[in-house]
Amino acid sequence: MAKKSLREPNSTVRRETEIQVGPRWLSVRGRMVHHRREHHIKMAGVLLDITEGHKVRTALEVSDQRQKLLLNELNHRLKNNFASIQSIAALTARGSPDLPTFIETFQSRLLALSNTQTLLTNTGWESADIAAIFQQELHPYTERAVIQGPTLLLDPKRALSMGLIAHELTTNAAKHGALKQSEGSIHVRWTHPSPEGLVRLEWLETGGPVVQPPKGKGFGSRLIQSSIEGPLGGTAQIDYLPTGLRVTLNFTTQDMPPATTKKGAGKPTPRS
Repeated sequence: MAKKSLREPNSTVRRETEIQVGPRWLSVRGRMVHHRREHHIKMAGVLLDITEGHKVRTALEVSDQRQKLLLNELNHRLKNNFASIQSIAALTARGSPDLPTFIETFQSRLLALSNTQTLLTNTGWESADIAAIFQQELHPYTERAVIQGPTLLLDPKRALSMGLIAHELTTNAAKHGALKQSEGSIHVRWTHPSPEGLVRLEWLETGGPVVQPPKGKGFGSRLIQSSIEGPLGGTAQIDYLPTGLRVTLNFTTQDMPPATTKKGAGKPTPRS
């Protein structure tokens, strides 16, 4: 195109580009003019330092990309929250004998979900300390609760599930278990993660009323079961000991691809 246009009388070709020279950015603008009578080409050009403008433009592009990522992440979290709320509402409705009971129970569980989200917000939604989750739920009973274990950070999906479990255990202890009596106490402890990321957590109640195994599985038990088997990828064992309730949770702290288990090989166990 350039050669063809230069054959035409009094034709002009303009070009503009940006180049980087070391740490600086330059705008190169040039013009070529072919004069019919003089039979020659005139060339003119200019160099402009656009480093600052280029930095601003790049920053705006990065900011726009970051905003899109944040909006996508927000949309993902909202969908997860709505799914969690819908599940809690459905299970609470099935276990509530009347509307006032449903409202009270549902609100308390939403508050537990909100409290765990606050812990996650404080870390930029990266993780939440499992100790902080239980300390938050057992705060009214600080003098009667012992929380022991190594530093253990849970990712958002695991933290939210553990927050609901901690709330159910605390609520049950306050209504029916060790926290119902002034002499009762709670002992929560967990292990170091194994090389495979497996952790064992024990919730033990003592000093409360004599425990009687329930005739059927209530909402709390179902919620604990679904939470531990879902995002936490583990199991829950509930023992109704005469001295108090004991709940043992085995869960994972990291996502692992499905592994083929050799015949005769046992499952890895968490180390204490």
